[in-house]
Amino acid sequence: MKISDIVATHDMAAELAGVYIAHVYCRQAAERQKPYAVVEIDGYWQVTGVMQKRRLGGTFEIHIAKQDGKILLLKHGR
Repeated sequence: MKISDIVATHDMAAELAGVYIAHVYCRQAAERQKPYAVVEIDGYWQVTGVMQKRRLGGTFEIHIAKQDGKILLLKHGR
């Protein structure tokens, strides 16, 4: 971890992803896709929602820069 990385942990990345998803979609969408799958990739976090059983719809995927929390990618699948 670099000192300059603002989003330094898996937990912080998941929390930030929840904030972004709640703002873009809605709080319920963010909540029903928990627990999030968080993967550290060189320079960013990949956070994806988890599809719950017997639910229609898709899940989100967001890439968050470790250095500054910037959204690098945001998409929603079906």
